Amino acid sequence: MNQEDTNHKHDATKLPAEELRTVESMGLPDIRSTHFYDNKLERWYHDISPHVLGEHVPEEIIIQYDTCRNLYLYAFHVYRFYNVAHHQLYTVLELAIRMLVGEKKLKKYLNKKKKQAKEEGRTVNRGLSICMQYLVEHKLIINEDFPLWQYKSERAQEYAYQEQVYRTMDEQGLREYQWDETELQKTKFDFNWNFVEVLCHSFPKLRNNYAHGSTTLYSAVLHDFENISIIINKIYERIDLIHKEIQVTKNKEVKC
Repeated sequence: MNQEDTNHKHDATKLPAEELRTVESMGLPDIRSTHFYDNKLERWYHDISPHVLGEHVPEEIIIQYDTCRNLYLYAFHVYRFYNVAHHQLYTVLELAIRMLVGEKKLKKYLNKKKKQAKEEGRTVNRGLSICMQYLVEHKLIINEDFPLWQYKSERAQEYAYQEQVYRTMDEQGLREYQWDETELQKTKFDFNWNFVEVLCHSFPKLRNNYAHGSTTLYSAVLHDFENISIIINKIYERIDLIHKEIQVTKNKEVKC
């Protein structure tokens, strides 16, 4: 074996990172995957497997979405697959919305928004942005759909209840107060965080960041798998329910 062959010989003890995988190294974890507290592939599967699409969603969308999930799994071997999966995830979301709403309705909605924007001296973004706006405006997604919003809403109510308890104890000179779940649920509180609007503005920007070329590198993409799976599931569940209600109405009209 000459010197050149020696230089290119794969070291089986060295974990891969940025380089092209060899036949010997392609099944090994990316060295960055070993930095996690549990560097076994089972952990990756455990994290991604709960974020599934339901029976209301067309098979074409499920296939594309599961491609994203598989990319996430394979990021165990190639760290940069996280961002490939993330980028593809936004593409699947837009595809799911376009299939649900239909190109004609979206075009009509876009033209309406363009007219309004022109009158107000602003511009309208196409693509995923207009798709997300359609969902929000037609209440196909709502804040209550998302665990993060629910969690923060519950915390806001708890804080409001705590303040109410402190006032009561101070006014009545009490040294103790029994936490009452019934009182908690009746507590009025202000919570104005519009999470769906946050998603409406952030998703298109993140998608464009990838689409126009990006050196972004991070693994924290699971939260978007959760949010996007929720969005796709909810919009197809709701549109299915709407179609059923329309059919019931039509059947009643025929009987009449």
